[in-house]
Formats: sequence, structure tokens, C-alpha cells
Amino acid sequence: MMRVLMEDLSQCWDKLHEATTSEDQDFWKRVFTRAVFAQIEGFTEFFRSQALTAELNKLFGSIATGLEIAPGKLSVLSGETYFINDMGEIRFQSLRTPFLPNLLFCFNSFAEAHGVTHRVKKGDQWSRIQSAVQLRDNLMHPKNLKSLDITEKEIEDVVFTLKWFYRELHLIIKLSGKGEQFQEFPDEFFKLNLKKVK
Repeated sequence: MMRVLMEDLSQCWDKLHEATTSEDQDFWKRVFTRAVFAQIEGFTEFFRSQALTAELNKLFGSIATGLEIAPGKLSVLSGETYFINDMGEIRFQSLRTPFLPNLLFCFNSFAEAHGVTHRVKKGDQWSRIQSAVQLRDNLMHPKNLKSLDITEKEIEDVVFTLKWFYRELHLIIKLSGKGEQFQEFPDEFFKLNLKKVK
């Protein structure tokens, strides 16, 4: 899945930079933004799955070692929440977590699962990531034609978000000692250089 999402993103990036009309650029900005967030969401699901497996392994190991397990964390990593219905029966429902808190939780749970102490945190540029997420939400749930417009600053925020995401992922993999094959992307890779259009 990740390979397909990365190929989609790469193709969108190329097409965005090849676009020679404002209509084509607008189209590829929207498609590129969707592809960025599809890839981030795909990785987030992978992080969650890896972290859940690590927590389940801890659970089995805790029987012998007495290690303390957080049932709430298992519930969140499984993507479920529980309640008691009117009949007094336990039921579950899908956990609905806003995008950014879920991303941070899954990123950090993934790091922990790989024995990495680094934690992804909100930084001084967090507002740019929030802006990109708001743009994504507007594109996925458009209310009017203006919801589909993407300014130059907004597409720069999307590129910034992608760069931030890759940098954090690279750092976690590098610190885990498993990152020999995963090279950090150079800054030039993220240079937004769109053609001038009328």
C-alpha cells in the first residue's frame, strides 16, 4: 500500500510542476494535496498497526514479567471504544479521533514500539501543518467553490507538512537503528517551483 501511495504522490508532484495553465495547476494542487494526506494517513495506519502489535506482545510478556499494561492504550490502538448499552451489554464502536491528535499519537506509539525515545511534538511551525489539514478538510468536504481554491501559501504549507512528516519518520527510523535504506530527503526535493501561468 505504501509503495502505491508514494508513487501516486510522486506522479502528482511531477504533474503539478509540469502544469502550464492555471486550470491545470489548480487541478494538480488539489490532487497533490489529497495524495499527501492519503500517504500520511496510510503511514498513520501502519504506525498504529505496528504499535498495536508491540503492545499485544508486551501484554503476552507481562504475564511472565509483571509488566504493567495500559488497557486504554490498547483500546485506542485497536481503534475502538467501549460502552454499555441499554440491555447492560458491552458494545464497541469505532474510535473517532481528529486527524492531528491521531497522527501524533500513532507516530509516538510507533517510535515507542521501536524502542525510540524521541517524541513527535508540536513545534513553532505547527500552525502551517494545521493550515494544511484545514485545506485537506475543505477539499474532502467542500461546502462551496471557494473550498476548492488553493493559494500559493496553502500549497507551500502542504509541502511543508510533507517535509515535516518525512523528517520525523526518518528520525524515528534512524534512531531505531533500522534506517540504513531510508535516506533523508534533501531540501531540494521539497522545492516548490511551479511554472508561471496566466
